[in-house]
Amino acid sequence: MEKKKARILVVEDERVVAEDTAKILRNLGYDVLAVVSSGEDAVKIAGEKLPDLVLMDIMLEGDMNGIEAAGQIFSRFGVPVMYLTAYADDEKLQRAKETEPFGYILKPFEERELYSSIEMALCKCEMEKKLRDSEERYRSFVENISEVIYSLDENAVVTYISPNVESLGGYSPSEVIGKRFTEFVYEEDLPGRIKNFQEIMSGGNEATEYRFLTRSGEIRWVRTAARPILKDNRIIGVRGALIDITDRKQAEEELVHMATHDQLTGLSNRVLFSDRLALGLVHAQRNQKRLAVMLLDLDQFKEVNDTFGHSFGDRLLQAVGKRLTGLLRKGDTIARMGGDEFLLLLAEVVHVEDVAKIARKVLDAIREPLVVNNHKLHITTSLGIAIYPNDGEDADTLIKNADIAMYSAKKQGRNNYQRYSSDIDVKGLE
Repeated sequence: MEKKKARILVVEDERVVAEDTAKILRNLGYDVLAVVSSGEDAVKIAGEKLPDLVLMDIMLEGDMNGIEAAGQIFSRFGVPVMYLTAYADDEKLQRAKETEPFGYILKPFEERELYSSIEMALCKCEMEKKLRDSEERYRSFVENISEVIYSLDENAVVTYISPNVESLGGYSPSEVIGKRFTEFVYEEDLPGRIKNFQEIMSGGNEATEYRFLTRSGEIRWVRTAARPILKDNRIIGVRGALIDITDRKQAEEELVHMATHDQLTGLSNRVLFSDRLALGLVHAQRNQKRLAVMLLDLDQFKEVNDTFGHSFGDRLLQAVGKRLTGLLRKGDTIARMGGDEFLLLLAEVVHVEDVAKIARKVLDAIREPLVVNNHKLHITTSLGIAIYPNDGEDADTLIKNADIAMYSAKKQGRNNYQRYSSDIDVKGLE
């Protein structure tokens, strides 16, 4: 493929020199777009035809000299300029430098010198264009990817962060660069993040999740992957990327909540209750403490469902769950077993008498009228109690014995509580 001719604009006020220069350029294989003698015409033609290069004299006709014209042509149109002039004094040379020329040749010149200078100027222009294009592509890539790109120095100070940090945290890059990354980490996650940074600075890689503090104080979950920055075989910092995983985290939390909580009341379900009870038993065994399991069943709940319907019964269960929640101490757990049965776990029982006090509070609370769909209801409950270690040493035994004690309470006339005892006539409860 034939090489495309470079298109050159000649700006020269001396007609003979201008014509001679244009002839030399054509002989060298260049395309001379035009020959003009004033700075004003040079700017006009450059804007219209966008030449590959402008050969510019400094002293021109009109009110605009070559330096001023060159400055406008490069700044407005991005067209490179090379000076071809007889002036070499320091003052003009300094002014010419400020226009970022691609060459400076003194007249008179050799044809070979002109050719070499033009080719160097065109090559420099092409390289700078490729560099600008590359930088623009990189900038576009960084600004449009979902990950936030960052780098830290060896002191964990942010040295770069991509502009899309604003969409993640509300910060402009200038608000982040120059600060330690720890300023943007949720306090509880700081020890782990500092440890991760130290591991990378020792040559490791990182992939971890933590909570990121936004400008508004909101917490966003992010995942980061990072690696060391090497220079002369020495680690001088960390480079990595952040991606917002808040939505994923929330979805995971919702799935966990659905798997461990009763969908009707929002209380713990039996799965979560069993986990809490297992942990409570480990703690009680280690510290030689007591804990208690209560199982309560609403009295005559079937009649409520039959009279008002299941939807009404569901609302009643929600109201009971809310009332029971208000009775619990910190560390205690309430769960809905299913139907109208609820389980209570009382951790850290110091005195057995305390369990009886809580049982009476539960009975009193349930006896208080409940308003459901503008209906005032008076209901009661029967409650069974099993206390570790006397009434069982494992979870299944404690729940089973609390259930036996609850049915004993119903046999005793409902609206009361009973503690499990081996003397309870189990056959008589069936």
